[in-house]
Amino acid sequence: MKNIIAIIIACLLPSVAFSQADLTNELHKGSVAIDFASFDGNSNIGVRSYSYDGTSTTFGGHYFIDETIRVGLARGSGSYKFGPDFGNFECDWDGTSVSVSVHPQRTNIITGVGDGYSFGFINSNVESECEDDDFYYEKISSDTDSLSIAVTRGLKNGIVFLAGFSSDVDDFLDDRTFSFGLSQAHEGNLVIRAGISFGETAEDKAGNNAEFADFSFGVASYF
Repeated sequence: MKNIIAIIIACLLPSVAFSQADLTNELHKGSVAIDFASFDGNSNIGVRSYSYDGTSTTFGGHYFIDETIRVGLARGSGSYKFGPDFGNFECDWDGTSVSVSVHPQRTNIITGVGDGYSFGFINSNVESECEDDDFYYEKISSDTDSLSIAVTRGLKNGIVFLAGFSSDVDDFLDDRTFSFGLSQAHEGNLVIRAGISFGETAEDKAGNNAEFADFSFGVASYF
């Protein structure tokens, strides 16, 4: 079931930075946020496909140590479950991700002005405790390194569109996640955001892989 852990990592990835343009307003230095996600998908094991679904809650934040380099930290937890065809296999998980990214050009997320792009590195560590109806128990852990790229476009009036891509370093391009989202800034630097992600994991040595999609909603405070 380790291929499912790669899906959980998608819930842990710190939000892609909104990066430069409206130089008449100071760009933000950092943020703190909470995000909620609901996800589902199929795990392909041998010739059979098993469906699953789950939820997650993630607390995170990021900080620009200068105008272009950002560091991020996120801590998340949640659960996912398979149906009766797979013995009602269910897992509780928690994990942490740390990221470093470079933003040569940044969108002003508060005003929603300008285009931006970034690229970065993310390390994610996840642990799951699982059991099924037959009293089978398994503890799964994973330490994964990923590369990410993102583009942002300000739509004005505090609205920003983002698109991102990330992939496991060890299975680059075979393991992939695509993300799209919108954010809306409100008075007092409060930002509401929503997004979707989808992708698939690389096949393991036994030929197993998984496909997934998730929807997330969150609130962030920028400073």
